[in-house]
Amino acid sequence: MTVRRTMRRAGGATARAWGAVALAALALALLAPAAAQAAAGWASAASMNVDRKAHAATVLPDGDLLVTGGQALEFPWDSLTSAERYDPAADGWTPVAPMGHDRLSHTATLLADGRVLVAGGLDTAGDALATTEIYDPVADAWTAAAPMGEVRRGHTATLLDDGRVLVAGGSGASTSALESAEVYDPDADAWTPTQPMNGRHRLHAAVAQPGGGAIVAGGYFTAFDATNGVERYDADANAWIPLAPMAVARADFPLVTLADGRLFAVGGDDDPDATETTERHDVATGKWTAGPSLSQPRWSNGATVLTSGDVLATGSGLTTELLSPGAAAWGAAPPLPATAGPMSYEQRLLADGRVLLSGSCDCAPLANTWIYTPETTADAAPADFGDVYAGRRSAVLWVTVENTGREPLFAEAASIAGSGAAAFAVVGETCTDAPVAPGRRCRVGVRFAPAATGAHAATLELADNEAAGRLTVALDGAGVVAPTGPPGSDGADGADGADGRDGVAGRDGAPGSDGAAGPTGATGPVGPAGPAGPAGPAGSAGASPKIACSSKLVRVKGRGGRRVQRVRTTCKVTLARATRRAAAVKLRNGGRTLARGRIAAGRRAVTLRTVSARAPRGAVTVTLG
Repeated sequence: MTVRRTMRRAGGATARAWGAVALAALALALLAPAAAQAAAGWASAASMNVDRKAHAATVLPDGDLLVTGGQALEFPWDSLTSAERYDPAADGWTPVAPMGHDRLSHTATLLADGRVLVAGGLDTAGDALATTEIYDPVADAWTAAAPMGEVRRGHTATLLDDGRVLVAGGSGASTSALESAEVYDPDADAWTPTQPMNGRHRLHAAVAQPGGGAIVAGGYFTAFDATNGVERYDADANAWIPLAPMAVARADFPLVTLADGRLFAVGGDDDPDATETTERHDVATGKWTAGPSLSQPRWSNGATVLTSGDVLATGSGLTTELLSPGAAAWGAAPPLPATAGPMSYEQRLLADGRVLLSGSCDCAPLANTWIYTPETTADAAPADFGDVYAGRRSAVLWVTVENTGREPLFAEAASIAGSGAAAFAVVGETCTDAPVAPGRRCRVGVRFAPAATGAHAATLELADNEAAGRLTVALDGAGVVAPTGPPGSDGADGADGADGRDGVAGRDGAPGSDGAAGPTGATGPVGPAGPAGPAGPAGSAGASPKIACSSKLVRVKGRGGRRVQRVRTTCKVTLARATRRAAAVKLRNGGRTLARGRIAAGRRAVTLRTVSARAPRGAVTVTLG
């Protein structure tokens, strides 16, 4: 949804309010801006290379944001030809090829082929323009396109379903509003006038409609008198059809499409007073109904429908607010940083679910880009590593983190904290690679390496965009003594050696002397091993495993993509002693199998999880093997 932020004269209480904002901001202008981060709320992002206001901003197909033209914030306050591109992942701006013509208060429309059509606006001399040009983001080049039939500024440009662009209203050489409109065909590079609108519209709002055509609402019909007129462009008939008017005349306001298809008008101006009113339009019935009032009047303001369907409203100061679908009142959202001074700014929903606000006022040297990260919730089960031999390390245990909220999950870093942090380490994760959509999961790999025996506990912390600023997951494990083997048995005795030979007999008459001793016989062969000893007595049976289960309500994706309520049950099974080999584990409850898993060799604990329609009732039993 393209929502224009345009300049207009400031008068009365509104001007005084902006003056107070400027003074407060100036006092803090020298503070270093915080880098864009995962934490929920507003933060200063990298500043544009050129300070500008009354520019145009367009989200490109690759998710980058293209900013074009605008007005310089220093004397002589010329309109600009410069353009630059913002990369949300790198939080950086890169200058791109300049436009062929300087312009401010123009429109920039993303075409169906990924190029951007820039049309009209005011040049440095203050003359309204009919010129148009097209930017090719792949080639980084501008090409002159056919001029409009009339000069325009403060107009709207809406991409129709058939790929053409409807330009409506605005003003020409004077401040008088126009009732003319024309359609651009990119294939033919040609403009075709439509029938005139039923009323005059300048600084109005326009929204494309499914099936073709667009709705135009409000705006000034004179210099600064707002109208409540609404009309629809029928693309097939090339005609304008009057619709039911809004209850409140309003100009210079955002008109957004809600998640349920209704249109939502937020704030606006009917000089000299801004309004805090809102109203919704049901396209099917053609009726407007009052919506919840803003916390303060807002004009030249911004409104963005977030991924969750919430509406984020900004403008007329640093306060921002949120309206959830079905809510009866707006809720407070984090305020913009004190270094902000948005005026004639652009507010866009980025492809990753964050909101970028660009542009500043010329009242102080302030930051010129801010980014809003919506708040969400996340959940992960505790991780128990069981027993691990001291001095050794466990296998990697992957902690599954689920985005249980309504907005994307942005994670900045995963770390280990707590008194036992030295025994645990993060060895890999997928949570910081990209935003995690609602209902989806990412994983953090953790290893346990106890240096000594005993229990160890720590916390896995994931810095993210939850209300608390981080998700915490309990980590537990125990270091145990590694076992040693028994000594080997002695070998059998060898056989006796052979006897020595007898000496020679002496001659008769005299006693014969003893013969010399014969040589020692060779060592006999090794005897056979003795028979096996009798079997020892059977050991006593181990104690029964301990089972601790807990259940909590969650919402999961059901058939047709609908979110349904289920019960997640987590059971920790602890054996009396560590197993010698891996074994299957099965949990049963009420005659049904609740969960299955395996316990690794050398471990004595395992955690099993299951999601079911109801929580277990009665005792949960465990079967091993």
